[in-house]
Amino acid sequence: MSIDELQSSLLVHEGRMKRHRAKDEEQALKVSNLGRGNNSSSNTRGRRRGSRRRGRGRSNPISKEFVECYKCHKLGHYQSECPSWEE
Repeated sequence: MSIDELQSSLLVHEGRMKRHRAKDEEQALKVSNLGRGNNSSSNTRGRRRGSRRRGRGRSNPISKEFVECYKCHKLGHYQSECPSWEE
């Protein structure tokens, strides 16, 4: 066996090993992600007794700093609060 044949054989073998290792890692990632969110409480629909979830409340108000008015297109207020609305 010549040096060139040995080198090409080793390159092919390394490629196979890398592909095999990548498949093993991918398989391990799939298995670890399957475990998340698989408990019975997350798969139920509707309201559960004692649930503290609420709809769209005002518990986390949005800063008006980034709100744009549809009327005057200025930042800091809604259209209903626009000073130029009555013009």
